[in-house]
Amino acid sequence: MSTTPPTLLRQQHRQSLRLRDCLTLLCIVIALSGCTTAQGERLPTPNSVQPTVAGTNLSFTTIAQGEHLSANLFVHQPSIIIIASAQEVDAALRQAGGNPPELTSKLHPIDKVRQLDFNRYVALLVLQGKQSTNGFSVTVKQIMRQGDQVKVLANFIQPNGAAGDIGTDPYHLVAIPKEDLSGKLLKFELVDDTKVVAETAHSIP
Repeated sequence: MSTTPPTLLRQQHRQSLRLRDCLTLLCIVIALSGCTTAQGERLPTPNSVQPTVAGTNLSFTTIAQGEHLSANLFVHQPSIIIIASAQEVDAALRQAGGNPPELTSKLHPIDKVRQLDFNRYVALLVLQGKQSTNGFSVTVKQIMRQGDQVKVLANFIQPNGAAGDIGTDPYHLVAIPKEDLSGKLLKFELVDDTKVVAETAHSIP
């Protein structure tokens, strides 16, 4: 009766161990790659970052925009004024131009809001505030709602180079659909880059 040589037995044993190790490694790889739901979506791990809600972009249209809002440069800091009804137009004029308002023209830009259909729209007046020279401007770039907050993202431009010694108070007056805002007390934030420069709360009827 023939017997297997010891050297051959040792080789077979090593091959068996390598095969076992390979099968174990394969099982681990399959287990890690198979951590999915029945729908094929990967299950979150403790360190995974869950997506956040960025908010809802609101459409808007420009009513008026310019460098001169009031004759006495009444507003000294960036500001945001909400006009949600015809009755609030005069209050907005006083906020922007003083009481009584000293306006740069007989037909003030805010007077254009009187033509707005307040059943469908709300007006937002963004002010850069008093500036000692010209060359400044403000432009609303994006309006975003996040729950009970409305963020108004604007670009505040400063003069590039020499500027005239003419005082200005740049503004941008826009209208947004009322259906996107109605029914709640909302907090409005005016954002320059990533910094909140002004805020107000207003109930939209």
